[in-house]
Amino acid sequence: MLFSAPQITDIVKGGQKVGKVKVWGVGVSLIKTEIYGCLKKRVDPDTGAIPDGYCHFPKREPSYFRGLTAEEVVLVTNKKGFEEYQWQKKYKRNEPLDCRVYARAAAAVVGMDRWSNERWDRERGMEYPIAVPKAKQTTKKKNNNNTSSFWN
Repeated sequence: MLFSAPQITDIVKGGQKVGKVKVWGVGVSLIKTEIYGCLKKRVDPDTGAIPDGYCHFPKREPSYFRGLTAEEVVLVTNKKGFEEYQWQKKYKRNEPLDCRVYARAAAAVVGMDRWSNERWDRERGMEYPIAVPKAKQTTKKKNNNNTSSFWN
């Protein structure tokens, strides 16, 4: 599973509960496996067909790709004596991989996995930035109750 159902978690600031937030668990191992599989995909040299999941990259420094592939799956024996696979770092810096994992999870949470080809075509054709009409200016009310304005 790429992500779990959201759990409601309290937000605590300075020992005081100031609100709640939804937190999704992420299937990091599964997503890393998916990403490494996508990195192996190639454009068909005869037809030029691009396979689903193919990774397109702008110009990047070699350090980016080292970070993207900074981990490997290793078979280890756990504390109970059973063998299991674990992701272990080969290199110290793995931020590109972590960012890609969480971006993939976020895409799944918002439903991009279920987009039709027509929807993808529509999204590709959008021009940015989209003009947003100006909202009426309102005067901000002063927060007179003793609650934090941190999240407001």
